Amino acid sequence: MELKEVLAITGKSGLYKFVARSRHGFVVEPIGGGARFAVSMMSKVSSLADIAMYMYDRDLPLADVYTIMLPHEEEIKALDLSKPEGARALYAQLFPNYHVEKVHDKHIIKAFQWFLILRAHGVQTFKPEEKSTEAEGSNQ
Repeated sequence: MELKEVLAITGKSGLYKFVARSRHGFVVEPIGGGARFAVSMMSKVSSLADIAMYMYDRDLPLADVYTIMLPHEEEIKALDLSKPEGARALYAQLFPNYHVEKVHDKHIIKAFQWFLILRAHGVQTFKPEEKSTEAEGSNQ
C-alpha cells in the first residue's frame, strides 16, 4: 500500500484506503477493516502522499517523516499519546529542525498515530518503489 492510496478525511478518525471513483466522489474503506462507504467531493480529504511537516529549512513529506520514524517504532509505541509533552519531546529528538511555531501538538500526535496504524497494517516502507530504467535503456 502506497501513501498516495491512503486518505485522511476531516471529521473522521483513522485512515482510509481509496477503492474507486463514484458518481459524486469516491469510495473508501477503513484501513484495518470495516464497511466501504462513499465520500462526497465536498468532503475535505487528503492523501498522505500530499501531506508534509513543517521544518525551518523546508517542508518534509510525510513519507520522509515516516522513514525517519521507522527505526524508532518501539519508542513511538511506548508513548502515551494522550500526553502531548512526551510526543513533542520525541518528535524534537527525531526532527531537531522542526518548525516549533507551526507544528502543533495535534499534528505530532496525528503523525505518530497514523504511523502506528500503517505499521500495524503491514506497511514496511513509506516511499514508492522507483521503476527501473535499466530495462528501458537497454531496449534502445
